[in-house]
Amino acid sequence: MNTPLSESSWRITPSPTSLDPFANPATVVSFAITNNAATPSQRRGTIEVQPGAGMDLSWFSLHRETRTFAPGATQTVDIKVAPPAGAVAGEFSFTCLVFDADNPALGTTVESAPVLLGAGVTRASVEVRAPDINRIFNPTGVLMVLEDLTPPIQLAGTTGEGFLQSRLTPPGVAGTIGAGKFPYEYSVEMTSVSGPLPASAVRTLSLDFGPITPLNYNGAGPSDVFVTTQGALGNVRPASITQWKDRLTIDFGIPGVAADEGRSFFVGISSDHPPRDTTAQITDGAGNVYTIAAKAPAFP
Repeated sequence: MNTPLSESSWRITPSPTSLDPFANPATVVSFAITNNAATPSQRRGTIEVQPGAGMDLSWFSLHRETRTFAPGATQTVDIKVAPPAGAVAGEFSFTCLVFDADNPALGTTVESAPVLLGAGVTRASVEVRAPDINRIFNPTGVLMVLEDLTPPIQLAGTTGEGFLQSRLTPPGVAGTIGAGKFPYEYSVEMTSVSGPLPASAVRTLSLDFGPITPLNYNGAGPSDVFVTTQGALGNVRPASITQWKDRLTIDFGIPGVAADEGRSFFVGISSDHPPRDTTAQITDGAGNVYTIAAKAPAFP
């Protein structure tokens, strides 16, 4: 017996909604899909990718899949997006559909919001030293750490744990270059991890950062990003830092932040907005993607 249309619906939400698969060698979009029927019942849902103009299904790790959903249950479907060899960087979009597998003609198809893809712009960075960089925000050169969020990084096929460090300090005090601006710093630490390359190294870190506020970090003019290479921990520089819409990607190159000895220098960025809890994606050197807790600006 068919479920009445008014009682049959799905909810599908993508995250992130903008990203740069040209800068990130293993970009993943996670779709949270909920069996949202008004009358609770177990249903089978079919998930189907809908490529936009200029794309085809060869870009995606999943084309079509059917799953069983318990009443009210939410499942996450991860879809890897990788432009095929020869694809020209540009702007693209795709959506994902979900519908009743056993009643495809019922009219219950739900389409996600579009996921926007594109080649990011390079963000200008400068190398700085501590404690000089602290004076951008406080003339004393001393910054109180409000929070160091350090969720563990556990990579497949390795032993031990690394961590992603999101460091928050107070907004710049009046009279400084960074007055009223919120500094955010990120570092990847892998010195306690052991395992074979390339899978034991972190290649990229990406998260939704939103608008960047350029500041004159080194006296040579405004820059988007500062990298603290002196007076602080670290031995791995970012190879590139790019941003597509809100999505910021830090690429540590090859091999990346490697097990046993690797820790990235602190990468700092300023924002007009206070912090929020969010998630970041890290990619290991073998292309595996992991989602991890992070801090980033609460931009509109």
